[in-house]
Amino acid sequence: MKTLEVNMLGGFALRCGQNALDERVRRPRRVWALIQYLIANRQQAISQGDIIDAIWPDEDGVGDPLNALKTVVHRARALLDTLEFFPGKDMILFSNGSYLWNNDLPISVDAEHFLSAADSAVAFNGEGRTDRLLDAAALYSGDFLPRNAGDEWVIPLAEMYRTRYLSLVRESIIQLEKEGRYEQIISLCRKAILIEQYDEGLHIHLIRALVATGAQQEALQHYTNATELFFMRLGVTPSAELTSLYKEIARATKSSEMDLNVIRSSLEESELKAGAFYCELEFFKDVYRIESRATARNGQVIHIALLSVLDGYGKKLTLDRLNRV
Repeated sequence: MKTLEVNMLGGFALRCGQNALDERVRRPRRVWALIQYLIANRQQAISQGDIIDAIWPDEDGVGDPLNALKTVVHRARALLDTLEFFPGKDMILFSNGSYLWNNDLPISVDAEHFLSAADSAVAFNGEGRTDRLLDAAALYSGDFLPRNAGDEWVIPLAEMYRTRYLSLVRESIIQLEKEGRYEQIISLCRKAILIEQYDEGLHIHLIRALVATGAQQEALQHYTNATELFFMRLGVTPSAELTSLYKEIARATKSSEMDLNVIRSSLEESELKAGAFYCELEFFKDVYRIESRATARNGQVIHIALLSVLDGYGKKLTLDRLNRV
């Protein structure tokens, strides 16, 4: 018997043999939302009222919500017919005023497999636990229903899946560090950062792993990229731990940069950039001290200023808010 394969992580798609449907197929958004909602809650029957609240959260003005829902159900069943799995009316059932997904039909949902693998890997304490953790983390192919990220019913589920994934990643890193498998830490962190770019811990683990593999310059470059990201998007400076790590790497690399050509090459910018020069606080302190000593020798005066931008309510704007203005 054929199995309906459902992808909900990183995007939504349905596949049965050679037949497939995904969100690129042009159908009303409510049709997709109904199918997604029923599959995500397939262990229970959902009342018509709860479905209406879920897929029409901000549309109180729907003239006849029950008839509107029946129309959406009809279109969803017709769309499912094209998979040639089972008739749509046998996939979306109606009973006692509620709709439900027919769990008697064979179905495979990637999000459910991910949770099952995560539970199994975390509970396992035998040999090969690290690889089990990595295999479970690899099943997370992206956030839960990213195109529906703003839907109220999607938000808690998406957060739950993301939290489980990041927990797996952190546990995997701990095990990989014990085993000295730094290349795998690098690969794991890079993927995780694409999903959660504001997790400073991931950046720290990546930088440490790069150093452990001898890639000090790449580690320093990632430090620069990370600190720029945090400052430009969130308006925050690096933590004490990240700054300490930077100093540690900088000290270690000084002894290997005695060739003048290497030094000159590292100082040059790849392209001429306009605008102010951004740097993290510790580097700014060094620049300030250099300028202060230079002006003391030639009798000039140096000034330092702090500029803040306020909104119409007198509240300070962060760089992230400024970028959206």
